[in-house]
Amino acid sequence: MHEVTVLDKDRSNLAFVKRYGVQTQCVDLAEKGSCVTHLTTKK
Repeated sequence: MHEVTVLDKDRSNLAFVKRYGVQTQCVDLAEKGSCVTHLTTKK
């Protein structure tokens, strides 16, 4: 099974997708440097 991580800044969106068993990270992709560590530590 493949790992899925959802990145979003809206916590209600993250709560919705978390019901399907995926990993979530609350980040703002428009903010410079906010998601770099989340993207570089994943395979």
